[in-house]
Amino acid sequence: MAKLSDFIPQAEIDEYLAEAPEVLQGKLELADEVVDYAQRIAPVDDGEYRDGIKTRRRGKTGVSVEFTDPKSNLIEFGTEDTPAFAVRAKTEAFFRGVGE
Repeated sequence: MAKLSDFIPQAEIDEYLAEAPEVLQGKLELADEVVDYAQRIAPVDDGEYRDGIKTRRRGKTGVSVEFTDPKSNLIEFGTEDTPAFAVRAKTEAFFRGVGE
């Protein structure tokens, strides 16, 4: 069976995928879904942790989800006095299809 790269050089395919507006839009939409889910399962005390989960653009075509609250690692992994909530890990598992 023929592959697309048999007809179009792989470099052209890669360039298109990296720069296509519709691909970027898809990345942004998915990141927003991830943020919505993570915020729904986040523990809420004063709301800073939940509200610190955000979509961020990286360069021209990159997109990421960031946990910006300084307490994020403590909430994710827990402390001696606080249980681990694992919001990031649960969110990743959910979007990989292996979580709740």
